[in-house]
Amino acid sequence: MEAEIVAATDTTPRRYLVLGSTGYAGVDSVEWTADKLPNIVDHDTVVVDVRSLDDDKLKRVTDDRFREIRTQLTRLLHSQGQIVVLTDFRRTDSRPHHYPENVDNYAWCPIQIGISDESGESIRVEEKRFGIYLQKLKDWRYYLYLPTGCLTRELTELLGSAGNTNYHFVPQPFLANRYGKLLAGAFRTEVRSQRTVSTDFGSRRIYPEKPDLVTGEIVLLPLLPDIEPRAAVAIVLQELTGNVSRSESPEWIAGITLPDAIQIEKEVAARRKMIDEIFNEIRKFEAERRVLEEYKRLLYASGGDLEEIVKKAFEDLGSVVSPAKYGQEEFVIQFEGQECLIEVKGVSKSISLADLRQLTDYLLRSEEEAGRSCKGVLFGNAWRNEPPDQRGTNDKPIFPNNVVQRASQLQISLVPSTTFFAAFCTFLKERTVGPQILRKIIQGTGVVVF
Repeated sequence: MEAEIVAATDTTPRRYLVLGSTGYAGVDSVEWTADKLPNIVDHDTVVVDVRSLDDDKLKRVTDDRFREIRTQLTRLLHSQGQIVVLTDFRRTDSRPHHYPENVDNYAWCPIQIGISDESGESIRVEEKRFGIYLQKLKDWRYYLYLPTGCLTRELTELLGSAGNTNYHFVPQPFLANRYGKLLAGAFRTEVRSQRTVSTDFGSRRIYPEKPDLVTGEIVLLPLLPDIEPRAAVAIVLQELTGNVSRSESPEWIAGITLPDAIQIEKEVAARRKMIDEIFNEIRKFEAERRVLEEYKRLLYASGGDLEEIVKKAFEDLGSVVSPAKYGQEEFVIQFEGQECLIEVKGVSKSISLADLRQLTDYLLRSEEEAGRSCKGVLFGNAWRNEPPDQRGTNDKPIFPNNVVQRASQLQISLVPSTTFFAAFCTFLKERTVGPQILRKIIQGTGVVVF
């Protein structure tokens, strides 16, 4: 077997694919149960969202589909591609009268991955890769390893049978626990084909010292249970591309109107009929419309995408925004001499006590370090995949009663994204109300009513 040579003159931009979930702007993505898979091998990096392969989807993914994915991912590794795996606990689906009779949520992988159900809090940094993602790991629920006999048929058919090919896995740990077990890291595979050499006494079979091929890497990242799966994927894409991954807008967002946007469209349409003297004016109105459209992200974004637009809205209202000081709160605002810690959550369900608890931890830390108490604000874009008029109902509360009661006791302001969006639309029409909106948030306790 000869080592594959990749041309150094290839200037094609890197291509990324998310396998398991969709809706990430700027990268390709495909569901496990899609009618047809894209050409996986035509991508440089494949991000695998294992958490999306829940019990329901695991039952619906056929053996043929798993085999197709394994084959393409094997070819990707052979061509120096990268697989980044957001791992999860192992799930198994029993399939009587089939081969194999049991299929788990790692059946897509060209190398079997071991999950050991131990847990702990000891974390040792071995290498600073995927730092934005891994700094969010507070404790671990399992460690990772490659079991004996981890080769798949797809791998050995492409790279050589286990009988006359030596496979050596080269680990690159990012995080380990106190006793050296892998919490996060990468593996590359060294492949050596058996040779026959002549000696004075006949011939013998050997494996060369230098590998015939070193494959691309498989990166294994730990479970972050407190972060929504799609938000975790977005963080990984940010690590890989250097850009905050924005959410693709849902179909219903087109029905949301913003103050002045319609009038601007009319002005633009009128000025398009004019000649070059007013062309600059047309471009000005178009730019204003694009800025307005950005605020719709308040209603559907999550993760860094949501944090970015909330921060901009608070700055527009008149507050001074600064980065986190006391922990991993999203940011800090100052207005009329008062400092507030802002925590931003975009989730596909209700805001939970766990989300509130994160903010209270940051508040306690700020009081310890600064020697004074600080106001806490929890901005919640709950049920973000639903249209705004279908949120805040009895079965879809933004802030459940236990969250509201606890926030009220702690004098924390709870800001729903839907009512904040309505108040911000008022601000866009009448800029003088910005201070009033900020005072409502800073002086509020429990759910803020604008």
